Amino acid sequence: MERPKIKWRLMVLCFVATLLITALAMAKTGNWLKECTDKGEQAFAAMDKGKEASTSEVGEAAVFAAIFFGYVEGVTDQGWSPAPCIPEGLDRRQIFEVVRKYLKDHPEELDSRATTLIQKAVNAAWPCK
Repeated sequence: MERPKIKWRLMVLCFVATLLITALAMAKTGNWLKECTDKGEQAFAAMDKGKEASTSEVGEAAVFAAIFFGYVEGVTDQGWSPAPCIPEGLDRRQIFEVVRKYLKDHPEELDSRATTLIQKAVNAAWPCK
């Protein structure tokens, strides 16, 4: 399959996944969020393979990556207390990496709500003084 067709399908899959996030948001745990990050990493690894990657391999992983990114962005756009002091102009990818690292560093907390873990990760990275 041509590379542009794969990219187009990935964009459509990401869009659909983003629409599903609202329905998924309520009862997700850190285990679910970590699974999304793991599958997202698989997406990037599959895309690095180039033509060797199958469309389904890249597509499924890309959906999970989109869910993770959308979920984290949705939580960080909400207000919560104590509020973090996220630096102005911060690249969203840095927030995603902070959350991903927090999940890997705190496996004992993965049964907690995903929203709580995102808030803890962001507050730990950028506390207000």
